[in-house]
Amino acid sequence: MFLTDPRRCKVGPEVLAEAGLSQTQIEAMLKVYSGPVNPRTGERIFHGLMPGTEGDVLLMRQQDPEWVANQTYVFKWAFGPDFDYKTFDFDKDMDFVDRKLASAVNAVSADQSAFRENNGKLIILQGTADSAVSMYDNISYYEEVVERASGLEAAQKFARFFIIPGMAHLLGGPGLQDVGQCVSSKEVPQDTEHNVLTAMMEWVENGRVPESLIATGYDSVHPISGEGTGVRFQRPVYPYPLFSEYIGGDVNDPNSYCGTAHERGADLV
Repeated sequence: MFLTDPRRCKVGPEVLAEAGLSQTQIEAMLKVYSGPVNPRTGERIFHGLMPGTEGDVLLMRQQDPEWVANQTYVFKWAFGPDFDYKTFDFDKDMDFVDRKLASAVNAVSADQSAFRENNGKLIILQGTADSAVSMYDNISYYEEVVERASGLEAAQKFARFFIIPGMAHLLGGPGLQDVGQCVSSKEVPQDTEHNVLTAMMEWVENGRVPESLIATGYDSVHPISGEGTGVRFQRPVYPYPLFSEYIGGDVNDPNSYCGTAHERGADLV
């Protein structure tokens, strides 16, 4: 199961309790959903994970400490090789990391004016089941791009944001898995409808704006080669704030959906 727009999914203690989680597990998951905040000021550091990423959260916990080491190495660049993530202070240590590393590793500027004036084109992809980069954060970033571009219509002339239901971190996940970004398949054409790179080339070279993409979910995706086999279903995806809405017919057929505008913004839950 996967969610088209997890922002509309209200997950609270009662829902988690009905799923069989203990009180300790419920408190942990609510922290995962809310994301880290500065304990002194209450300011959000970055957004939490979306409903629909719980499977990856459990997998990460099962792989501890290997997973922790793979995800926290960047902090050793600031604190040294003996850094212990369990001692991290989300107040003073976060500021220290930013002072040491932000200028080199952060890419958060929403001012794309020079890029736009140079006729640049940008397509952002985001999976709703991505447990590495929160959908909320990319929505917030894109909304900043929109604001600096003086509105959605102006921003979409050079930057489009596609949210892929059920896709994990650009690969895998319980839902749609492929619009040509990481998965290859002989069963899906690599044209402008199905392949984001081809769509980008057509936009840059011929001015054909990508109004939608057809994403694919497979029976299996090879973990090394990335080859997808067995087309399970397909669905169109549209530039945010449009989301695919079922209008009737075969639920696995992309023709059974249309694009419908949802609420804009990251803080709907």
